[in-house]
Amino acid sequence: MTHSIRTWFAKIVSLIVMIVLIYAALNKFIFHTIFKLELSITPGFTGISNYLTWIIPGTELMIALGLFLHKTKTIALYSCVVIFSFYLISMFKVKFLVPHIRGGILNNLSLIQYAAVDIILLILSLSGLLCRYLIKPFKEEKKDPPDIVFT
Repeated sequence: MTHSIRTWFAKIVSLIVMIVLIYAALNKFIFHTIFKLELSITPGFTGISNYLTWIIPGTELMIALGLFLHKTKTIALYSCVVIFSFYLISMFKVKFLVPHIRGGILNNLSLIQYAAVDIILLILSLSGLLCRYLIKPFKEEKKDPPDIVFT
């Protein structure tokens, strides 16, 4: 890929992931009581569900903001990899014990389809990171100034 294609690909990946994170966070805020109930019956999260109902969507919004800002885009993509990995691990660890209420469009998806969406977002985040590392500004080597010889 050329430099400009990688740049546009990284921007599009960041935009897609940012939209998904904002959508997910707003859904968690809108359906706060349902999200809180879901977390309270999830094994491992019962004691801290009150805190997690605010921490998780808040973190998703902070990562989305990080994807919007140029200086924090790389660390935000790393955070996306971590958060999507965490979602996948927690989803398969809990398995089908708890009904996952996702809200909005994602309510129509089965757990396996939802996991597939998370895997796609994880792959997109990783590819966005790869493109960010491949996009390096072309720097010219510093050359010593020419020696001035007086005759």
